[in-house]
Amino acid sequence: MRKMLLMLLAFFVLSCNQVRKESPVNGEVHEQESKEKGKFDWLLGKWVRSNEEEGLATYEFWDNGPGPGYQGLGFTLKAGDTIWQETMSLEKELEEWVLVIVSPGEKEPVKFRMTSQSDTTFTCENPSMDFPKKISYRKKEGGFMASVSNLEMEIPFEFKSAVE
Repeated sequence: MRKMLLMLLAFFVLSCNQVRKESPVNGEVHEQESKEKGKFDWLLGKWVRSNEEEGLATYEFWDNGPGPGYQGLGFTLKAGDTIWQETMSLEKELEEWVLVIVSPGEKEPVKFRMTSQSDTTFTCENPSMDFPKKISYRKKEGGFMASVSNLEMEIPFEFKSAVE
């Protein structure tokens, strides 16, 4: 199982190439893309959940995606075995940001449209889902907070750097 996790992680890292759009006229990076690229850089890195149940370890790894996007991998380990995982991407579709979640066993990716954002927070929603309907992230000193929720329930996640 560890070999599979390492292979998945290696694949993820190798597939996260930065793509730069260049002007056909003078080779300059488009100013708009440069501004978009940095919006959520506080997510970049390897993070471990600090409020996890005993015996479990949950991680989120975020890297630059193509264009102005970001790519993430979330997984939970129990006794060294992966018991849950999903891939995430924060993508620009037309003029709006979308958080795309791909979970094993699901036929289609699930898209959550960004409904609010600031320099240190963002919230994405998909009202057609039972749970979660809302996913929120908030930057904090040394990490970030995340939560998944609907009208009846909220699950908080506290993440700190996994690199010491």
